[in-house]
Amino acid sequence: MKHYHKIDAVFKVQYLRVKNGWAWIAALPMSKNGKSNYEDVTALLHNKKGVWRVEELVCTEPETPGCIDDSNYFKDLKKKFPQAPSEIFRK
Repeated sequence: MKHYHKIDAVFKVQYLRVKNGWAWIAALPMSKNGKSNYEDVTALLHNKKGVWRVEELVCTEPETPGCIDDSNYFKDLKKKFPQAPSEIFRK
C-alpha cells in the first residue's frame, strides 16, 4: 500500500491459503497504531524467484460485473491463471 497509496499499513489476515507458489489472501489493512482502517484487500499472489507478487487485486464491489460476486468470477480467474491451484480460492 505504501508504494501505490503512500499509506504505511499493516495487514490483519482474515484468510490465507498457499499452495505450489500461489496464494489467496483476504486482509484488513490498518495503520500501524490501529486507529485507521482501510478498504479490505483480497488478492491472488504468485511467488516468482522467491518474491511474492500480486497477480490479481480482486474487485469486491457487490453486484458489479467482473467482481468476486459475479457467478463467473472464479471460472474467469482460472482461465487467466490456469496454473493457480483451485484449492486456494475462498469462495
